Amino acid sequence: MINSFGKIPAIILLLGLTVQIIYLIHTPYNIRSNDADDHIKYIEYVAQNYYIPDWSLCWECHQSPFYYILAGAIYKASTIFGISDKTLIYFILQAFSLFLFSLFSLISVLILRKIFITDKNEEDKKHFSQYYIYCLVSALFVFWPTNIINSARITNDILFNLFYALVLFFLIRWLDKNQNKDFYLSILFSLLAFITKAHGLLAFVLVGACVLFVFAKDKKRFGNLKFYLKKAGLVFIIFLIGFFGSRLGARAIDKVGGGEEKRNIMVWNVGGGLNHLLFTENKVQNYVYFDTKIFLTEPYINNWDDKYGRQYFWNFLLKNSLFGEFFFNGLIAQNIAIGMSALLLMMMFWIVGYILFTTKESLKNNFVLKINAGLLLIVFAAFKIVLGTNGDFRLILPILISISSFAGVGILEYRRKGLKNMEIIGYSIFSLFAILSILFFTFAVFLEK
Repeated sequence: MINSFGKIPAIILLLGLTVQIIYLIHTPYNIRSNDADDHIKYIEYVAQNYYIPDWSLCWECHQSPFYYILAGAIYKASTIFGISDKTLIYFILQAFSLFLFSLFSLISVLILRKIFITDKNEEDKKHFSQYYIYCLVSALFVFWPTNIINSARITNDILFNLFYALVLFFLIRWLDKNQNKDFYLSILFSLLAFITKAHGLLAFVLVGACVLFVFAKDKKRFGNLKFYLKKAGLVFIIFLIGFFGSRLGARAIDKVGGGEEKRNIMVWNVGGGLNHLLFTENKVQNYVYFDTKIFLTEPYINNWDDKYGRQYFWNFLLKNSLFGEFFFNGLIAQNIAIGMSALLLMMMFWIVGYILFTTKESLKNNFVLKINAGLLLIVFAAFKIVLGTNGDFRLILPILISISSFAGVGILEYRRKGLKNMEIIGYSIFSLFAILSILFFTFAVFLEK
């Protein structure tokens, strides 16, 4: 198993898992979580009634059912084995989340390996080259603070992230090796992502984009048109199955029939009573202006208070990508959080710099992750523009796989152009970011009194 990653990435994964386990031990189910009690209501209903609840029963009862069926089975099994303490059952559900998240991390690191390590450069492990860049970006991903925070939550987001990462993995392998089984597996996991969370629709968009990419590259595309139409037809059929399996189909029929007219089909609970204080302004300035002073002086973001920069799209997105909308105790932790905010800002400028000033990319496999980043960023912006309220970074968490890959590709690109100083800056930013994240949780959570 270690050979699948390399020794250093395997150690990074184990260290990350260790940090996540310690975080789980220090974090009750309803701390730094989102709507945990409503997720639990859904799970308990399934466990007790062997049936999917009506949408109106709880805040999260509109969600696609697959995660809740699995979690409901775990809940029921716990009671069968004589566990009556709900606190312990909730901890077991958190442990299930941690298990799923460890698989998500594993697949994500395998994706990064696919980007940076190929059969032709296996021997580079002996040199300070792509193997060590792969190690560095793996650490960047594993120790990204919001990953640790999300790992212990009771939510369907984690299972969705796992399936979505598998879609990315098999699409990258399909584009690389052109084997039909990888394409079919990408569709299978798109279906599973869709019946886990309505956002799984994005997986089908991603698959469709890759089919178009392959079609555009094929010099005999029109001679092979029948082949591509079959693939497109298969994607559409599986999408329809997922559409109804995710409950979106039933909701769409209900909406056409005049029921729940104020509800949004995709985000069903937004129109049903979301506090108006969460809504923000939707002007051009909210998307083009970045308040650097707030970003570098306020350690965290608050979804209710303009003081922390929530009105500005980029302020909210970047800060939320670090710590969610949660506050942590301790002056040392706050100072580390500000330091990480500064590093994140440097990281974004550094990545944008290589994108703007390089004409050739070193690694072709990064195409899928480019599309992934663009798609998820558009979705995050659309959530804000259409619904008028900030989303949460957990909704687009797999974008971190793309960001981590861009970091590694950037090092290679700056090296190729002979910009040694920029290459060293990249190594420094990413290494320090991962170290500060571990220190942050040490002072903010593990040593918290």
